[in-house]
Formats: sequence, structure tokens, C-alpha cells
Amino acid sequence: MGKHFKIYLLRLKKFLLMMLLLLISVTGCSGIYARYTCDFIQMEESSQIYYEAGAEDLAKEISNNFAGYVKSVEKQEYIPFKTPGSIKIYVFNKRENYLKYTFSSRSGFGSALTNEIYLSPILKERLYILPNVLMHELSHVHLRQYIGTWVYTTNIPDWFHEGFADLTSSGGAERRGTREAIEYINSGHHFAPTTAGSIFVNKTAQYYGLWPHIYYRQAGLFVRFLKQVDPKAFEKSYVSLTEKEDFEEVWKKYYGKSVNELWNQFLIETKK
Repeated sequence: MGKHFKIYLLRLKKFLLMMLLLLISVTGCSGIYARYTCDFIQMEESSQIYYEAGAEDLAKEISNNFAGYVKSVEKQEYIPFKTPGSIKIYVFNKRENYLKYTFSSRSGFGSALTNEIYLSPILKERLYILPNVLMHELSHVHLRQYIGTWVYTTNIPDWFHEGFADLTSSGGAERRGTREAIEYINSGHHFAPTTAGSIFVNKTAQYYGLWPHIYYRQAGLFVRFLKQVDPKAFEKSYVSLTEKEDFEEVWKKYYGKSVNELWNQFLIETKK
């Protein structure tokens, strides 16, 4: 078997795997997978929350404040959820089940698909970060409900997904990691803001050789900059994205500048 043919087969396998994962996320098959492989209990107080036995207290904590989290995200992201009643929260009690179901790292706190949010049992020990984690994941759900997983994956770059979610979940407040993120930026160790997503090369923290913690902060700082430099333009840009407008074009349309021009302006600001 020739070298080039082997490379072709490896690329084909990678493509087919990515298409399978995308199909799972688009169709909601992962929700079916969870229900058949994990024993979830539906909360009586909230039919949108499911939990594994042993995670009752964490589920109740979410239920007590869920409506407030939803309203907070809607306020910061300008428009209501498209179908708030379709959101489902899955709270895991076993770390191995969470990892198997979400393909997340062992240090991950949560993840999301179009209408489903999955929360790690790590949060039982760190309740103080629960609001941030849940609103971060709700931010992902908010945009996905409007544009669907395919457009979300191919039109919107990962840095914007994560940056806006980071901003929404923290309200732009200074947190541990912000100073480090700026130091990384000023030393030239940072992500590069692309203008589209991709199902082939997912340019996340690992792609740029950054810790997720630093990557999220850098992306959040840039998105916060975009919002602060022209709040009205930012609102119009985000609402346009929910209407499936092209990511690259909305910034030119409402800011009169490309993403790259805005990024260069941001880099100058971080050095002040």
C-alpha cells in the first residue's frame, strides 16, 4: 500500500468520524444515547432537569435558580431563547459516565449541544462556580437554537463561541486568569481570530498551544472589547448572527472594519 494512499485513508477516516459526530449533535442522538446508557431521574420540581442518583443536591441547586440563569443570559444576549422549554439539563453523579457521554476532558465542568447541557459531578464540590458554568453553556445553547448545529459549527469560529460564553457567564468582571491572559497576548502567545468555523480543523485552545483557561480568557477579552468599543454595533452583529448572516460580513457591516482590523486595535489597547 503506497504512502499517499495511506494518508488518504487516514484523512477519510477522520472526515467520516467528524461527520458522524456532527450528525449525532444535529439529530440529538446523544440525548437518546444518554437515556439508554445512564439511569437519569427527571426532577418533579422541574421537568427540564435530569440527574443520576447521588446528584440530587446539585440538581436542586440548579432548579432553584434555573429561571434566573435563563433570564440573565437572555438579557446579555439581547433576545429570548428561541425555545426555552426545550432545554434539558443532565446532571451526572459518576465521572466516568460524564466523560463517556460528552467526550470531555477530566477537568471539564460542562458541555452543550443544541438543546442539552451536561454537567460534571466535579461541580458538587465547587458549587460556587455553578452559575458561571451553567450560563456559559446556556450561551452556547442560545445561539445554536437560532441557527442550528451546522451553521453554528461552520459559520461561527470557536473563539467567538467561547469568548461570548465567557463574557456572558462572568458579566465581564475581572477574574483570576485575566492578567495572565493579557500577559500571554502581549508576549505574542495568543489565538488568531478566524472568520469562520470548520468541521475539519477545529481551532480551539489545543490548536494554538494554549491552556483552555487562558484561551477562554483571551477570547472573552476580545469579545468584551468588541462590545465596549461600540455596544450598538455589537448588539446588531449578534442579532444578525442569530439570523444566519455571514460571520465575516457582519463586522464590516456594523463596525465598518474587518475582524482582523478590530483585532489589531484590540492588541494596541492591551499594551496600554
